[in-house]
Amino acid sequence: MASGVGGGIRASEALKTALIELHAVPIRESVHFGEARTIFDAGGNLLKPDFIRRIDHFIAELEWYARALKWGRHHVPIPERPRG
Repeated sequence: MASGVGGGIRASEALKTALIELHAVPIRESVHFGEARTIFDAGGNLLKPDFIRRIDHFIAELEWYARALKWGRHHVPIPERPRG
């Protein structure tokens, strides 16, 4: 977590490009916690319940991708890149 307004958004978005090169599949949805010191208390509890809906959507999309990719890895071979 970054403490600034951007909350590490640029870094996480840049990481998606690197993940694609590693044949990972980054998902579109993100939940960024800008100004993290105002969103969580000292014990790490979320103070702003409006984030819950966004977190739930993020988790649902992550689960969908995990299931779809698991099925795909077992049933559809990745095409080999042409050499030369």
